[in-house]
Amino acid sequence: MNIILIILSFFISVLMIALSVRLVFYIVRRRKTKTLLSGERGRDGFLFSLFSLALGRKCCVLRNIYIRYVDSTESGIMCVPLVIIGSGGVLIAEEKHMRGFIEDPMRGDWRQFNGNRIVQFNNPIELNSKRTRALDRVIRGRGFKVPIKGIVVFTYEDVRFKNRLKRVFSAESSIKYIHAFMNNKCLTDSQVKSLCAFIRGQSLKISGGI
Repeated sequence: MNIILIILSFFISVLMIALSVRLVFYIVRRRKTKTLLSGERGRDGFLFSLFSLALGRKCCVLRNIYIRYVDSTESGIMCVPLVIIGSGGVLIAEEKHMRGFIEDPMRGDWRQFNGNRIVQFNNPIELNSKRTRALDRVIRGRGFKVPIKGIVVFTYEDVRFKNRLKRVFSAESSIKYIHAFMNNKCLTDSQVKSLCAFIRGQSLKISGGI
């Protein structure tokens, strides 16, 4: 009986230590995320750093991934700025460092109004649609059939939108969306690692030949 109690006590102690370690890592990650969000949001690679930190081991975050694409009018090589892979599937993120007012129609170019400055730029939702189709074709060729979606993330807080379309987020709200998206169980941990390694490997092969 005493042996059973000793063994039980040992396992409870191990469990408590493991939970304590996880809690400490969670608290540290939260603090580092808040520090990152309170700093300069316009620097190159901000979103990659934010996602890598805030998502922890839940996701694999890849930056500047090269893939081949073929559609009805053209073919070539494209660079996908951010790819997030997790149990819920795959997300492609377009990062925008813009302030002011954004005119954001569903189709056609978007415009930024910031003081006296007007900047017209490509519709990021349309860009993501092209990227998701191309990456989905690559992933399916590997035998994976998973949800794949595109999101647009505006990193600065002082930005307003005319329409605020679906899948257009701030830095903070994008983290919440990714967590919710990855709560779905489409891929196992080993499949996530395998898909991540495959996409990274394909990108290296292509970028090495550019």
